[in-house]
Amino acid sequence: MNTTTSLPVFQSVSHESGLHTRQLGDIEFSNRYAEYLRSKAKLNTLCSLLHRMKNSKNSPTEVDMDRVNALLKLYMCPNMYQRASDL
Repeated sequence: MNTTTSLPVFQSVSHESGLHTRQLGDIEFSNRYAEYLRSKAKLNTLCSLLHRMKNSKNSPTEVDMDRVNALLKLYMCPNMYQRASDL
């Protein structure tokens, strides 16, 4: 009788450990996906910066170094330099 009662307990433990493995896999996937999204956001920000820099260099007027510096500050330290005016 002990073996019949221990068998369902063993299956339950096995089922629980499988659940834990799946939860760990889900957490790992979520962490990797979050890292991917952060990398993608950084890449998009960098591409945007380069595009804006190219546009400022290709403008018919003389390159305004203050504008270029403002763009660099905006993208390098967005928390410190918030958009006070439309660049």
